[in-house]
Amino acid sequence: MKIYQYGFKLVCIFLILFSTPLLATSATRIIYLEQNWSQQERQRFYNLAQGSYLIPLKWFQSLEQFNSQLAFNSQHNIKHFNYLLNEYQVGGLPLGFAVETVRNGQDWMGYTCAACHTNDIIFNGHRLRIDGAPTLADFGQFITQLALSVHETTKDLNKFKRFAFQVTLSNDPICIKNFLMNYNSLIYIFLGLLSVIWNCIIMVMLV
Repeated sequence: MKIYQYGFKLVCIFLILFSTPLLATSATRIIYLEQNWSQQERQRFYNLAQGSYLIPLKWFQSLEQFNSQLAFNSQHNIKHFNYLLNEYQVGGLPLGFAVETVRNGQDWMGYTCAACHTNDIIFNGHRLRIDGAPTLADFGQFITQLALSVHETTKDLNKFKRFAFQVTLSNDPICIKNFLMNYNSLIYIFLGLLSVIWNCIIMVMLV
């Protein structure tokens, strides 16, 4: 009898681990639940900038993954961190990532509350959107991989040249040299900011 019970548990574990990803890939149409707010209010929650200047938008769109030439912002890579795709966001940013323009006119990308408080549940082959639910996104791994990509770009000359061209749209040596000087001055601020954010998260988790 115990053998049958053990086998039944294994089957259940198998179904939980392997059936959900299959359903997740097939359930592409999002069903929005009635949560007592309009579609306009929902999009405001998803896309309204909240002053979290994480990284210049053009950098994020131009960075390669640290261990390959594939774009960091590719849908496949974003899904790897379990962030949701935002069908209404211009520029292909994940859900909960917003753009805000700073004083010098440069666009920066940052988080909104929706990045950590929106989730999809796959049920009977349907994708149900739960606004306000805790996310399953791996924030720590996302920040770590992003920092590695930024750092690796400073070490690999060819990777930097590809990155600089995407940002400046120029192969001019002087233009690239000036961009490199600006990039190196900002890189330490960026990595320091990520360190502060990461330490704050750890402190919150320990409280």
